[in-house]
Amino acid sequence: MSMYREAIRAYSTRTMLTDLVRRIAPYRSTFLLATGIRIIGDVAWLYPAIAVATILTELSKVTAASSSVILTVFFWWGVAIAVRALSRSWSSYLGFHVSERAKLDTEREALQHLTLLDMAWHERESSGAKMKRVSAAAQGVDRVIRMWFTLLVSISVTAVGVLIIVSRIDPTLSVLIVVFAIIYFTLALILGRRAAATSLAVQKEEEVFNGVVYETIANVRTVHVFDHAREALSRLDALLSGVVGKVQTRIQAYQFRSFVLFACAQTFLIGSLLFVGIQIIDGHYELGLFALVYRYFGQIWDAAGELADFSQEFMTSKLSLARLSEITRTPPEGVSDERFDMPHDWKEIRFDDVSFSYGETVALSHVSFSVRRGQKVGIVGSSGAGKSTLFKLLLKERSAYTGEIYIDDIPLRHIRRSSYFEKVSAVLQDTEVFNISLKDNVTLARPGLSSDEHVRNALKTAHVSDFAERLPEGVDTIIGERGVKLSGGERQRLGIARAVFKQPELLLMDEATSHLDSDSEERIQDSLTRFFSGVTAIVIAHRLSTIRAMDVILVIEGGQVVEQGSFDALIAQGGRFSELWSKQSL
Repeated sequence: MSMYREAIRAYSTRTMLTDLVRRIAPYRSTFLLATGIRIIGDVAWLYPAIAVATILTELSKVTAASSSVILTVFFWWGVAIAVRALSRSWSSYLGFHVSERAKLDTEREALQHLTLLDMAWHERESSGAKMKRVSAAAQGVDRVIRMWFTLLVSISVTAVGVLIIVSRIDPTLSVLIVVFAIIYFTLALILGRRAAATSLAVQKEEEVFNGVVYETIANVRTVHVFDHAREALSRLDALLSGVVGKVQTRIQAYQFRSFVLFACAQTFLIGSLLFVGIQIIDGHYELGLFALVYRYFGQIWDAAGELADFSQEFMTSKLSLARLSEITRTPPEGVSDERFDMPHDWKEIRFDDVSFSYGETVALSHVSFSVRRGQKVGIVGSSGAGKSTLFKLLLKERSAYTGEIYIDDIPLRHIRRSSYFEKVSAVLQDTEVFNISLKDNVTLARPGLSSDEHVRNALKTAHVSDFAERLPEGVDTIIGERGVKLSGGERQRLGIARAVFKQPELLLMDEATSHLDSDSEERIQDSLTRFFSGVTAIVIAHRLSTIRAMDVILVIEGGQVVEQGSFDALIAQGGRFSELWSKQSL
């Protein structure tokens, strides 16, 4: 229950309704039309009970006019059936269109927010758990809007209509119906909250379980190569037992709720029919009232049950949206500080006393250096020295650093992300690719620039053409999820082609040729040297030979810049760089 209360406090019913209205707003006209059509059909469906009551009354006291009355009743009964059927179909067609669009909008909005969140947040959450949250919330939006048309409108019309009709016959009966509805709904709400709390516990367990499932599937090659399937399945089995336990608790809660509500409804039904039967025997009412009350009580019972179902689904959907809101309420790091565009004619990038830590672990400590526009800067150091962390700051993946990184005199944290990345491109250690064509994986770096000439130039520079010709459909070949049809070196070349295609002003390369053999690396380095002539490049290199031609080389150790200078100058110093060079030259 504590998890439930925590979620409720953070995400109130008012907040959820506001969110739903916001998601429905773009389709307001369709929503209102569908609601109006549904109301017409539900009003018509109040007539069959009146029809049955009228027919029974006429049959109990047959007169000369009975045949005419009964035929007229059957005619209007048929009309009510037709109106009901048409309204249900038409309103569902229109209303479900709104629910599907709102569902897709929810998923898109969540994805958009996820792309803005700091990488530190993403590293704390598994992909499977994030997908589960987004999917559950989107389905919750879809469910609630659908139930508005299939349940809530009908419940409202039935409740109001029945009370008006019955109160005109006998106010006592209307009071009985109101008391029943209040007690039934109160029980449903209380028991529903307890059941919903168990649903939240199940969802949290499923998020963890789905995270492991996704991780296993995403790394299926490693699972296969290292025969890790048994261990992965054992881990899933351990998690599964927790999920099953929570599911059993949820089933028990909902079954107990169903039992109590059924007993309540049957008690009131028998009491109401007993009251009406006595009144008929005493001559106060005609026989038709018994059928009318039985039919309308059944409709009220159905309405109360449907309202209970709606409240149950509403609470479940609310909890799903609450889980998503934990993501959407997380503010993107530093976005509120972004108020400047990247200077068009920028001259310098400057690190000024920059420090950064992963928790208690210091990654960068008081780093200061500058890069003039057009310079080629190499960064070297042992593993864990802080090289990749420096790139994370330059790529605006982390903003919780002290000191400042300046583009001219503007702090990087104050430059708009979209403006910055119009001029910046990167090739990282592991190139992430999409399940689209090879060509589209390259051109996504700059969608507005997709001429064949630019594509050919990028493919040639990165020597992607060498292997693209061997693919079944050349550059139009779909390369599979996570690029499974390509080798590590081929994916890395694709990443280089993507960066070249963007034609950036600033190019960041993090061990961009580490997966290539020596011959391929040498050919690509020759091509990149020509490409570098038009850009500012900052290159992290494991193989020191790849940065020999750099204007400046920075040596980072223990999160600090310990040496900087040209290749020849650093060799002449006989310091840390010279030591690293000697080791690689052996």
